[in-house]
Amino acid sequence: MKTSLKICLIALATCLFWGCKDVREAEAERLYEAALKYTDNQDYTHALELLQRISIEYNETEVAVRAQREYTNLESLYQMDIDNQRLKASKKFTRIALALDQYQLRYISFPLTLKDLEKLPPDHRPDLTDEWGNPFHYRAYASEGVPEYEPDNYALASFGKDGLPGGTGLDQDRFYQKGVEVGQLVLP
Repeated sequence: MKTSLKICLIALATCLFWGCKDVREAEAERLYEAALKYTDNQDYTHALELLQRISIEYNETEVAVRAQREYTNLESLYQMDIDNQRLKASKKFTRIALALDQYQLRYISFPLTLKDLEKLPPDHRPDLTDEWGNPFHYRAYASEGVPEYEPDNYALASFGKDGLPGGTGLDQDRFYQKGVEVGQLVLP
């Protein structure tokens, strides 16, 4: 009787183990599907987070293998997207910088606001929104000894996809000063 009880307990433990594994596999699959939906919506940050979570928390599952493969592919795609957005932002900043330079040539100083660029001929007016439709942020300033109402310099900023200061990836802030991208603004 003792032997058959041991066999029953072993069988029960095995069933419970495999049953738990099936539950964990299903949970990992659910997270994987959610990550794919985030990818479809181009929310790469959340997709990468879920895929990494599957690889760490559900590493014994078959889904973890797929998640790791998807993570590697998605990480490359995400970096290409960031590089593409950086290039688009650089082009827009360059167009605005050219318009600001034209304004300075016509009116002796940089405009106090970007709205002042409306004084330029229509074909010289740049789009003043970033690639996500958020407005560029502009600040004109004067060097020491120059009147404030005749600014001789400016800074431009885009706060990324979310339109808020700070962030990484597509939400990363971009700053331009003196016509060059800078990592951080230095204002008087």
